[in-house]
Amino acid sequence: MEESISRLVRQFAQSPAGSAAREEARSGLVAGARIITESLLELASSQNPDLRSAALSALADIVMSIHQASFTARHMEAGTEGVLGRTVESERCSEGARLFGEVAISRGLTKVEDVLRALNIQKREVLAGLQPRLIGEILVSEGALTSDQVKTVLMAIRGRLLKGIEEQLASAEKDEV
Repeated sequence: MEESISRLVRQFAQSPAGSAAREEARSGLVAGARIITESLLELASSQNPDLRSAALSALADIVMSIHQASFTARHMEAGTEGVLGRTVESERCSEGARLFGEVAISRGLTKVEDVLRALNIQKREVLAGLQPRLIGEILVSEGALTSDQVKTVLMAIRGRLLKGIEEQLASAEKDEV
């Protein structure tokens, strides 16, 4: 099965956007993911605690892998080497839905590789049954960011979220009048 998935991923990556080959690969990947996820969900409801634990651990691993793939894909689609394109950046900023790593990267404080490494560390902590550290904490412990840089990123996120809330409130007030 691993070979089939690898083949489909290669086919998807090498096929032009909108092509039949790319759509076929995407459909195959989605179908495979559904089968795996449904099987793991069934195992997770087992009465056997070891089986249930293994299934939940595998599901957590899948979720973290999807998160990492999504993060990487957004940076690849931006057409830059590790920095979000301005259109994508402004779109995400206005929504206030930016990830800590994306803000740190867009501000030039760290690299995509550092954030992906931190996500892997976080995934290992989850799979080990530990309380995972925040990405900023991991980046500081790995020497990729300083505490002051983490504060800068958090303040940027906070500012953008507050701006979004203010805009929504202003829009709601206009609608009421």
